[in-house]
Amino acid sequence: MMFARTDTLAPLHRPQLLLLSAGEGLDASAEKACVDADKDGFDVLAVPWRSLVWQLDGATAMAGLAFTAGAAPRPLTRPTRLLPELIAAIDWLEPQALWAATRLGLLYPDAVQGCSADQPAIGDGEPPLAGLLTLAPFAAHALGHDEGDAARLRLIGEALSRVPPGSDRSALADPSRLVLAVNGAAFGFRADIGAPVDADLFAAWRAVARERLAPPPPILLPMPGVLAPGLLRSRLDKAEATPDPLPPHPLAALLPCPAEGPMHVATTAHEDAYFAHLAPELDGPAIAGHPAGDAGLLHWLGRTIDPAGDPAARDPLGMRLVEPGVGRSVLVDRLTLRSRPELVDFSALGAGVTPYASGGYANVGRLIDGMAGRDRGLHRRDCAARLEAAGCRAGQVVAVIGLPGCVIRVPHAPEIEAGVVVRGFRCMLRVKQLDPVGHFLHSQQYTPAAHALMLHPFWDAPGARRVADPLAAWQEQQTLAGLEAYAQTAALGQLAVHALMPPPGAGLGEARARRLALVRLYAPVLLSLARARLAVELGRDPETERPDNRFYAAWFADCLGKQLATFRRLRFLHDYHHPGVARTTEGTLHSLSENNVSLLAEFPDLETAIFVERFDQAQADTLFLTRADYDVLEDNYAAFHAIEVARARSVVLTLAFVALDGDPAGIAAALQGFDAAYAHALEAKA
Repeated sequence: MMFARTDTLAPLHRPQLLLLSAGEGLDASAEKACVDADKDGFDVLAVPWRSLVWQLDGATAMAGLAFTAGAAPRPLTRPTRLLPELIAAIDWLEPQALWAATRLGLLYPDAVQGCSADQPAIGDGEPPLAGLLTLAPFAAHALGHDEGDAARLRLIGEALSRVPPGSDRSALADPSRLVLAVNGAAFGFRADIGAPVDADLFAAWRAVARERLAPPPPILLPMPGVLAPGLLRSRLDKAEATPDPLPPHPLAALLPCPAEGPMHVATTAHEDAYFAHLAPELDGPAIAGHPAGDAGLLHWLGRTIDPAGDPAARDPLGMRLVEPGVGRSVLVDRLTLRSRPELVDFSALGAGVTPYASGGYANVGRLIDGMAGRDRGLHRRDCAARLEAAGCRAGQVVAVIGLPGCVIRVPHAPEIEAGVVVRGFRCMLRVKQLDPVGHFLHSQQYTPAAHALMLHPFWDAPGARRVADPLAAWQEQQTLAGLEAYAQTAALGQLAVHALMPPPGAGLGEARARRLALVRLYAPVLLSLARARLAVELGRDPETERPDNRFYAAWFADCLGKQLATFRRLRFLHDYHHPGVARTTEGTLHSLSENNVSLLAEFPDLETAIFVERFDQAQADTLFLTRADYDVLEDNYAAFHAIEVARARSVVLTLAFVALDGDPAGIAAALQGFDAAYAHALEAKA
């Protein structure tokens, strides 16, 4: 996977370094050079030049040795397609071999090269050179094996790699391609034909060459793997001593992250915090030295982000994981609700402005201040409890913590006391998160990283035309325009709908194809978790009896359809923002969307939810609604409910599109299942 990461959060992609050898074996110095390059982060192939088989678009090695990820050298036992990002020679090569090296350079024009058949620009009487750094194909500065040559190589590389804006970059005269030239008497990294590889010179060349490679992806995706037990069932592990730091949150292994790693923030406990609500069977962390009981829970949960905290002085118990692109929530682990063991994931809303929101955030209706209202948290609790009692699935509010002195100010309303709202979920991951890019587009600070990911050189085939080519430049501009179109909305559903129809232009088609490719790479990671947790819920073994994607999509559609029918029976609206309500303005986002339905068909966010079967003054005061607003919602309930049914149906389409890889028949079956479940549930309650 081009954009994947390892378990140590390093990019999984390792540039392929192709080293041409004179024969089948390597001497001790050459083998050590290959091992050093492997440790340096390269996948090394040492290939005898005579084993190369030429093709129109590349070459294949029939023999050689592979040095990868610290393993012992592995012989190539089958034809191996070459995709080198660097090419060099580890041995002296005869003239026919140099011709082969030059041909490789022509087949892989984007590779950083370490060989050239061009004669150095020196007089015939000059002594043989061990190495020469040059612009292909022109000679430049000579290097030998004297003391200081390795450092000189770095300096020359820095000088030659500077490209004036607007300068030409042809396939053969690109200043970003650094080569070690030969003069027929000496070559590359050996002083003479029997000398060992100059390890310092080889290391210096790798350092310079690495700067010419494609940069690491700005966003990294996790690899599919075995699900840890903590991802499937709620549990508390007893820690005998305070760990420093705590083990990472289990979901960190499944979430995409910036290149620098998962986003963690330091939090500080509020001394004056108090429980406005606490579920009676909520248990907190069992860590030696950490308070127990309600006091321990308050210390664990009554926290907000401390952006100015000194990293050296951070409390290891206060570090929290932030989901990609989330603006005011952190994840909380080491919680369990004894009466609801199926609640595995917990989050704290209102924890402060996360790094994703600190540089600007998508418009969500009010100023991004990182806070949540205490009373709105209690409203969420009441709505979720009532929905669950009626057979629906909603994010359960297990605690609401008041924060005296912290207030939210909104126009034309009294000050609102802020709080931290802790919710528990069967699965907190949303349908929208099947797209690894979408949430990064919420953050103005990380939107450029999402764009850079979509334009990364890894998308280009080896030997692709360079931007100086007019056709390539035009295609690049069209792709940029297409990406801009998709950046206007981060909705996965729009991508799904567009994918079912022909693209209006080449650029939009390419942008769509890249976004869908990332979804296909990443979505199976989250779908595997959702299906495993569904297996646990259905009483099956999550490893051996995990439902397949077709069963899962049908279950999701059926579950959502039944819940929307229950909404109608309860006269419940997921969002009061409908035409005619005073607080609804042009551009107001409706909360029932792919971002507010979990992968286990839960409704996690009920801040703007409302029951309209009768006027409730307390509910109206919490939501800042008037009696006139209530009358609008009640009088037009059928029409507003129909809007929410249609929005829920679009979420089913989106999930089925991803889970079933765009299969039209499967998508149609899921939509029919939603319609049938909704209709049957209404008839059953009539």
